[in-house]
Amino acid sequence: MLGLLLFIVPISSLAQTQAELFKSAIELYRQKEYQRAIDAFTKVLIITPDHLESLRLRGSIYMQLNKPEPAIKDFEKAVLIAPETDGVFSDLGTAWYYNKNFDN
Repeated sequence: MLGLLLFIVPISSLAQTQAELFKSAIELYRQKEYQRAIDAFTKVLIITPDHLESLRLRGSIYMQLNKPEPAIKDFEKAVLIAPETDGVFSDLGTAWYYNKNFDN
């Protein structure tokens, strides 16, 4: 039982860290500190690779910085994770358009 408790504590600490990082990333995004926000969203995604909101917001920042290629990677993963979510296909289509990828 003690081994199980030792295993659970780090996971809850990790989840708290992920939530704090995400909150920090959102704040940096709002302050238009885009590179720092990208770094913070990337840290969230290291902890939780399928964090949909981080993928979409990081992709949006890449688009604002006129970097459609990394945005496409984030949006493609978002589509794979949650294709039913409103706007994920639109995000991807917009990134393809700005990357002049008219075949997709």
